[in-house]
Amino acid sequence: MARPLGAFLRVALLVLPLLAGGVQAQTVFAYSSVDGDWLGGGATGSFTPATASFSAYITSEQHVSVTVSTSEGSWDMEFAVPKGQRLAPGRFTDAERAPFRTGRSAGLAVYAPGRGCNQTWGSFNIRQIEQDVDGELVGFEADFVHRCESPDAPPLAGVIRWKLPQMSLTLDGALLAQGVPKSFYGDTSLFDLYGDPDYGLAYYGSGRRQNWWLSITPPLGKRLKVGQYVTNSEPTATRAGMAISGLSRCWTTTGKLDIKRMTVTSDGTVSALYATFEQRCAGIPGSITGTIHYRL
Repeated sequence: MARPLGAFLRVALLVLPLLAGGVQAQTVFAYSSVDGDWLGGGATGSFTPATASFSAYITSEQHVSVTVSTSEGSWDMEFAVPKGQRLAPGRFTDAERAPFRTGRSAGLAVYAPGRGCNQTWGSFNIRQIEQDVDGELVGFEADFVHRCESPDAPPLAGVIRWKLPQMSLTLDGALLAQGVPKSFYGDTSLFDLYGDPDYGLAYYGSGRRQNWWLSITPPLGKRLKVGQYVTNSEPTATRAGMAISGLSRCWTTTGKLDIKRMTVTSDGTVSALYATFEQRCAGIPGSITGTIHYRL
């Protein structure tokens, strides 16, 4: 009998600290396994171009094939959507070993240095994929959970991002429904950002039955720039304005904003943003915290 969904989620969550702990590279591979997993052996690891070489391409059968060559050998991964479908962001469950998948099953194959599996049970999410006009792969991001030889085997979880900036929204805090953290990636969600440093920014994230909006305005008479801000519902001479709406809206707020990185184009608009924030609502205990990665 397959292990419950909770076991999948616990293992998948093991990977998140590896990516949250300062690894903001456009190319990164991180994995985590539990004791008894044949491929990972209960270990965790992460690699960037500083510690490994990366290559990826689309095969003639519409598989994405990724190789991460490390000092200990190569990690090889294959991601295949069901036959008849095109490669695109989405969630794929009940995956079989990619080269031998049957019927309309998705395909997943993972090979660790010197180790592989005859059969695969797993799932994966394509968060981002970009191709050029000739169909060649130019960027890819996915996460996966893989079980070797048996549907109840100890799992391996991983995240691969190749030549793409991060696109995600993560939320936490008591103001969320039941205080349950939320994560949004391109496999389920759409994101948008527009504005400029003089008048402010509007950010939008939509997915998983939720819509979130974040507006940021600079302190009066100033421009937004990289740095830390104390915030109010409306800007003042010393505070930035910040408003967050999603499941509910509070009209009188205080909070904190940390713009860690921001890209401004030649025409003065903001095209990329990496920021963290916290908002508190007057008269309501607790807060909501979040992290935005928009092309950074």
